[in-house]
Amino acid sequence: MAVRRKTLIACLAISLLFLRNLCFPFNEIVISDEKYVEPLESCEKEVLDRVKDLIFDDGFCNIRRRIGRGDKIIFWGLDNSIVEKSADKYSFSLRNARFIIFKKDLSTGKETKFLIPGLGFRKMETAPRLYSSEDGSRVAYVPLDSENKLRILLTDNFEVFDLDNPCEEIIEMVWSVKGDKLAIIGKDAIYISDMNTKATVKAYTTGYFARPIYFCWIGDSEMLFVDRHYVHKLELGKEPQPVFQVSEEASRFNLCPSPDGSKIIVGWENFGFSPEYEVWLINSKGEIIEELALFKKVPPGAREYEWGWANILWAPDSKKFVYSPIIMKIHPSGVYSGSPSMLMLRVLENKKDIKLIDDEVYPTKWLDSNRLVYRRHGEKRVLTLREQ
Repeated sequence: MAVRRKTLIACLAISLLFLRNLCFPFNEIVISDEKYVEPLESCEKEVLDRVKDLIFDDGFCNIRRRIGRGDKIIFWGLDNSIVEKSADKYSFSLRNARFIIFKKDLSTGKETKFLIPGLGFRKMETAPRLYSSEDGSRVAYVPLDSENKLRILLTDNFEVFDLDNPCEEIIEMVWSVKGDKLAIIGKDAIYISDMNTKATVKAYTTGYFARPIYFCWIGDSEMLFVDRHYVHKLELGKEPQPVFQVSEEASRFNLCPSPDGSKIIVGWENFGFSPEYEVWLINSKGEIIEELALFKKVPPGAREYEWGWANILWAPDSKKFVYSPIIMKIHPSGVYSGSPSMLMLRVLENKKDIKLIDDEVYPTKWLDSNRLVYRRHGEKRVLTLREQ
């Protein structure tokens, strides 16, 4: 009797698997999976050859950083000329450290080396930061000569201007999509600086025991952030509104608005005594569209289980997105480890979850709504998908 029951269960499992594959056919959604060569890759390699003697790179703390897209390639980092090298050792003075930008304009072929004015080490344990707009045309930082100012560097012509720093302690600075507004997130408030008028306004005041985290822009006039266990929506010129409540025990968040701003993926994880995670799809008003994932309890005796989502990336049409389930493994030694296990596609219209790749991969960008670039074992590849 027991054997017959096990046979029936096995047959049922096979049938369900067959039906799932029938509903979500892998071989019909993926048209091609090919090696991808970045159009600017050869130009970037050429620029890297030029900057290796200009910008110091130890492969760890001081590295060449890439900013900007389009017809300009820009790298910045520590000025190599101040670094003293002997055998396999190097040294430099934090007091005399300088940072430079190297830019190549692909439309004209012009190359420029520029010393970033006033950027250096404030503390030994804190590396200098540049906050770059998406296209790299503007970067913001706190200059060494004044904690009460923010410096804006325009990389098109290397002009600089200063703004009043409204924060005692800056947590983050985030540029709007077009790069004409800068959100300054402090420990007590959020401020917005307009690059056209040079005016800065306080847009949100936090509580004494709270601070805004996980900040992102929707377009050029709306923002999302988490504060006091709520996802808040902030529209310029209006009072901020809490739109969605999250767990008080949450320790990590995902806020992923769709390109058209109409939908938001809200996810959080709790690594406490009773681990859990949730992923929701909501609209811009905070109304729930769909529960995407819900995990409340580790299965007894489980050595592997799904634990959150990573690599969420919307397609440009806002009708689908990819994500990677994190699989947590418990090793015989008792050590936990988690990593992306596969790449999944969610199509919103028919609520399909389709496995694209059964491996640890990292999506990087959509070329259009049916071509996705990803990295796999260090190689860039592009998936071409059938139109949904």
